[in-house]
Order: sequence, then structure tokens, then C-alpha cells
Amino acid sequence: AITSEAIFIVDSDTQCPDDTDVFKVFPFALHPDGEIYAANEGIALSAYTALYDAQTGEQLVVLPTFGWELAFSDDGTELTMRTQNARMVWDVDTLLKN
Repeated sequence: AITSEAIFIVDSDTQCPDDTDVFKVFPFALHPDGEIYAANEGIALSAYTALYDAQTGEQLVVLPTFGWELAFSDDGTELTMRTQNARMVWDVDTLLKN
């Protein structure tokens, strides 16, 4: 069902690189349990993908890459993303333990 209810608001200080009217896409994926999310931060060469606590917004782990098409598996055990040259699959538990 489609709803206009806000689940939570992502608080980010990331600024768009310019002030044009071009639509900017910031990849985002919510974990199936709703407790964490994956999102990108930064711009250009300083950009990265990270996992965050959905309640507090605390950054839990920074991945050593920047990805698009972020998605958690249905059971929440994996995070997939597309990078410039590959599709990557991350084990969520392993990421959170580091």
C-alpha cells in the first residue's frame, strides 16, 4: 500500500555539489527489520557508503567503497550494491562486527 506516512527522516549535512535544478539521487536502502539503513555520504572523491542506526542516525560502519542501487536481501543478511566496475555483496553481520 502506498502511504504518505513518514517512517523516519534521514538527517544529512551532505550538500549538493552545485545549485542547478538537476535532480540529485542519493542511494538509500532500509534493512527489513527497520533498525539500520545504508546510504551514501559526501560528494565526488570523498563519497562513501555507510550503515546507520535508523533510530539515532549514528554511523555504524563505513564501507571501503561508494555504491549505487543499494539493496538489502529479503532476510537482511546481505547488502548488495553496484559500483563503477562491479556488483558487490556484503555480509551485514560481518560489517557490523568490524
